Amino acid sequence: MNSGIGPVLAAIPLDDTTPEVVSAALGLARRLETSVLPVHAIALYPFPTARHEAADADAPRAAMRAAFAAAAAPTDRVEDAVVAESSSAAFILDVAIRSHASMIVVGGGHGPTLGGWVLGTVADRVARSARCPVFVARGALPGPERAILCPVDLTPHASVGLEAALRMARLWEAPLRVLTVLPRAHATSLAALGEEADRLERATHEELSGLLRAHDVRGVQLEVRVVGGDAAEEITLAAQTAGLVVLASRGFDMLVPASFGDVASRVLRNARCSVLAIRDLDPDVGARERVLSHVVKLRDEARRALENGELARAERALIVASSLSPGHAVIEDDLAVVCDRAGRAGDAARHRDAARILRSFHA
Repeated sequence: MNSGIGPVLAAIPLDDTTPEVVSAALGLARRLETSVLPVHAIALYPFPTARHEAADADAPRAAMRAAFAAAAAPTDRVEDAVVAESSSAAFILDVAIRSHASMIVVGGGHGPTLGGWVLGTVADRVARSARCPVFVARGALPGPERAILCPVDLTPHASVGLEAALRMARLWEAPLRVLTVLPRAHATSLAALGEEADRLERATHEELSGLLRAHDVRGVQLEVRVVGGDAAEEITLAAQTAGLVVLASRGFDMLVPASFGDVASRVLRNARCSVLAIRDLDPDVGARERVLSHVVKLRDEARRALENGELARAERALIVASSLSPGHAVIEDDLAVVCDRAGRAGDAARHRDAARILRSFHA
């Protein structure tokens, strides 16, 4: 059956990670009901005037055919391999665009590998620049006994990763673990906070519940956890018992230190299981701008209602605004004000905790 989606591009390094890339690419292609497109970049000579002969592509093509022949089922569709003399990352990204690839599979590495395919070079650059999801293959694939881990930081792009994680959980028939890590500023003081620590955790769980309600989680075995500590360390620790980590962030767009991209890069390098890296590309900027414009109008309506003492109308407008654009600290602050005016101190404290958590993620 042809699903009409682009192929799974398998970036074959022709080293000891090749079997993992082949296995992951075939598994994904079967579940996505599409083909596999193997590619390999022949390393450039160090001298600009030196060039490979056309016959130099024959050996890599033969090696890739043998690798797929050993692992493919009769129903698998493997396209003719694309081989070129080029920089690996640039070549992979170019072929992915030209072939309209639905996903790129690269080797994750287990330390230094042949041909410069060390995580942090090819895989890291591809994950940060690709316009489609990048599956970094490492170890056993997810399944009923190997859960999928989705770190969620409660910022607006969290929905992108959660949607992808739910899809992967269904494709691989794997349990899904949703993890939120309270930043170190909270974690180092949790012991001293006492009852407030419990309040922070409850507020975070409620924010997560709101995020999950916006997605179809039916049929997925779901576990939700909130922990405190260093985000990359806690995600990597949780990944030790997972089959796949799903990471989504705008941080993949730029090599920006101290952004979530830095956390993602550390997880990519240190996680022992496979990682699915997804960039929030904002495919419909106009639609997002229209939603944000509506959210601003709702917030203005809520403030006018608050000035007129219409607390119920103010709260309704803010709840709708929050559902359209979750993860905004300002809306949580406004809800806290409404709850204070209504004499609901507990709800007000919950919204203020949520605002504080959201601001710490953005910081």
